[in-house]
Amino acid sequence: MKTKLKVPGIFLLAILLLTAIACSCGSITPLFSGMFATPTPTISLNGVGIRIIYIQSREADANLVAERLRALGATVETSRTSDDGNDDFINRIFYEPGSEQNAAIVAALVSDIEAIIPTPLTDANSYPNINLYLWIAQPK
Repeated sequence: MKTKLKVPGIFLLAILLLTAIACSCGSITPLFSGMFATPTPTISLNGVGIRIIYIQSREADANLVAERLRALGATVETSRTSDDGNDDFINRIFYEPGSEQNAAIVAALVSDIEAIIPTPLTDANSYPNINLYLWIAQPK
């Protein structure tokens, strides 16, 4: 005895019904947009300590960067430095071992304010709970 499966017919009817509804709304995209969406990665800097060193003329930029980083969970402290003697630090974010990926994230996040090059830290860290040292010292 042969049995007919009605599931494919019901499935086809459901697709046609959804398509008709979508066409009456003017777009089929809203109905199917969530079906095949890939998850968007979330950037988090929770647990990352960042010290921003800036010159006086860049204080507004340093404060803007600090707000961005805090919004992503970073612990941020700022420190103003003199305008002289910063040539070796301009456009740099120095990172401690194991913090290279976070340094790259920060460099990308501030690229509209300062072009930053992640650089390994070679001196001993004298600030507890700080992993990254971001210099905003390029005079404008």
